[in-house]
Parts: sequence; C-alpha cells; structure tokens
Amino acid sequence: MSENQPPKLSFSGRRLAAGSAVLTIIFLFAVGYRFIRRFAPPQPVQISALWQNRKDWMGARVRCTGTLLVFSRRTAQRYFVLDQDSYRLQILGIPRKELEPWVGRKVLVSGRFEFKENLGMYLLASRIGPAGGL
Repeated sequence: MSENQPPKLSFSGRRLAAGSAVLTIIFLFAVGYRFIRRFAPPQPVQISALWQNRKDWMGARVRCTGTLLVFSRRTAQRYFVLDQDSYRLQILGIPRKELEPWVGRKVLVSGRFEFKENLGMYLLASRIGPAGGL
C-alpha cells in the first residue's frame, strides 16, 4: 500500500461509518424538530384537543380562545381559560396584575403548552388579549 492512500475500510468499518451517519441524521432531525416546535409561530388549537392529545402538543407553541376565570386553591389564585365545551387550561407566565383586567372576558392567549404531574396541563403564556386579537 502506498503512503499517499488512506487505508481501506473493512466491511465492519463501513457498517460502523454508515451507522454513525444514520445516528447523526436522526439526531439532527430530532434537534431540528424540537427547535421548530419551540420557536414556530403559535398554532391555533382548541383546548379540548390539548386535553385529548396532550402528548402530541407537549412543548408546542399554541394559541387558544376562551373565557379567563380565576379559581382559589387555599390562598393562591389560579387563572384558567375555559372553552365553550368546559375544558380548561391553566395560565402561567403572565403576572397577576396583567391577568386581572381580563377575568370574565373572552380572550386569546398564546404560549408554550406543557404538562407536569404536580400542575397538570398549563400554558406558559407569553401574550393575552381580546379574542380575535394577537
């Protein structure tokens, strides 16, 4: 073998190189998919669809319409958007003073949909406004 030529890969070496390439492609696809879901514009979705398919929507940016309500649990107040079918979605991430004026009104809220065992389903909201806005 000449010094200027690289050594030839054996069959197992080619399989290893092909496997590495496939793993790299899968990794890049997964990272790209998560990036797109996290930073894409919010997708309109019914709150009932979030309840029925929460795994499909985890981490996605969404926007929902409903009536903003406040519930007290012990001493803390929790804010929820209630849709026409009585499905509700807890709103986190927006200060209480910004939510208060919207209580009892129909709103459009957008943010990242999440689920945690101790909190349930919630929207880490970035914006709230009148329904038909945003």
